[in-house]
Amino acid sequence: MKGIRFQSRMLYKRRRRFNFTPYLFIFLMVGICIAALLSGLWYFANLRYWQVSRISIMGNETIDKDSLNRMIEELLSGRFLFFVPRSQYFFLSESSLGGALKGRFPKIRNISVTKTFPDSLDVRLQEREIFIVYCFMAEHSSPVLSQPTPSAPPSLNGGQTSDCFYVDRDGVVFETPVTIAGSAFPMILDDETKDFSPGASIVSGEVLLFLERARVLLKDKLQVGLRSLTLSKDIPKDYLIETGGGYYLIVSRDQDQSGWLSSLKTLLETRLKDKVSEVDYIDLRFGSKIFYKLKGGAQKSG
Repeated sequence: MKGIRFQSRMLYKRRRRFNFTPYLFIFLMVGICIAALLSGLWYFANLRYWQVSRISIMGNETIDKDSLNRMIEELLSGRFLFFVPRSQYFFLSESSLGGALKGRFPKIRNISVTKTFPDSLDVRLQEREIFIVYCFMAEHSSPVLSQPTPSAPPSLNGGQTSDCFYVDRDGVVFETPVTIAGSAFPMILDDETKDFSPGASIVSGEVLLFLERARVLLKDKLQVGLRSLTLSKDIPKDYLIETGGGYYLIVSRDQDQSGWLSSLKTLLETRLKDKVSEVDYIDLRFGSKIFYKLKGGAQKSG
């Protein structure tokens, strides 16, 4: 009997059961806490109380306010992190929204976006002001003017303007004009720059400064306006100026403006005094040696 009992104990030894109860409980509690936390975050993030819904826009003069409102609503629509509305007050970035609006509306020069708790947005902007009309000439068949012997200036009709934009004093292109015929603003014609887009700075400060100073000097000293300034690969060291008097001026880009203006004034008041209306162009690139051409005539020096 003792042998049988001993054998049964060896054959039917009781196994120990591992107690999973504490670990399972902890796992369930952690899961419940995480779910509760996420649910709470979702609930508070989606409360209408702090969803930006009241938008105030000030400073727009020509930009349509409804278009601005629609764009703001579009930028605030949707969600990030899968559950946080983009219109949520605490997650809305003022600088990001301002930058996005500036990118969508190139005419905006400065913009300020301010949040007011819990659901208000104040947008104040300053629009760009037109300074010049900038036109890119896709094709230009002008003669080279950088040769030792002066030649006739390129005809503006020889270049086909494919893209024209309004440009502000910062040199930023921002809007396509309805028409350029009879424009009240001076023009820059350019076949040197190839790639540009609205909102980008395309005209250098050096060129804008030259144009502004030349326009003021021509108006003050000769009572004549400046219609256009041409930048061309054919004349990389020179500018071609179309004046309101119906004639063109060829000047060096690095030449002092007061110097060639003084020579021009002397020429117009002496040799060309009674022939100003007949002048085709005047070449002022060679200091005191001035070349000019009358319409339908040969080139002369003065």
